[in-house]
Amino acid sequence: MLRSDLFAFMRERGIPVLAGESPHHARFAVVDDEPALVRALSRMLARVAPGCDCRSAQDGFSAGVLLASFRPDIVFLDVVMPGLSGVEVCERIRATPGLQATAVVIVSGGLTGALRSRLTAAGADRLIAKPFDRDDIESAVADLVGAHRGSAVRAVHGGNTT
Repeated sequence: MLRSDLFAFMRERGIPVLAGESPHHARFAVVDDEPALVRALSRMLARVAPGCDCRSAQDGFSAGVLLASFRPDIVFLDVVMPGLSGVEVCERIRATPGLQATAVVIVSGGLTGALRSRLTAAGADRLIAKPFDRDDIESAVADLVGAHRGSAVRAVHGGNTT
């Protein structure tokens, strides 16, 4: 058995791998209450970042549980969801030690000027309007994953939005 096979087996079954034991593959969380969008975005992320680990949650409360255990590099987050809104989830990410450096990419329809301001104030790193295309996602991954690995995303990007 190859070492990489062992780590893949462990990741698939949620078995923790000690830091520094395996090469870092991008880790993404997709939080949206639309299953079709979650599937589409997850497939797109797999093409943009081969070997990535992508997990999902359908609402803000499930997102909290997922993020606490998974610690993704980037969270792709909808705004309008049952339970906690994307704004509230973003605020909680920024207030949680250990998650503060996680990049938050809002992927949502109806991004008005007021909502954009509110999301920026909550700590979103990037705002992408639905419908999105591969270039939007690829750009976010390229900009934010590398920054996450080297240092805190917030310090590098200062909350910039597109």
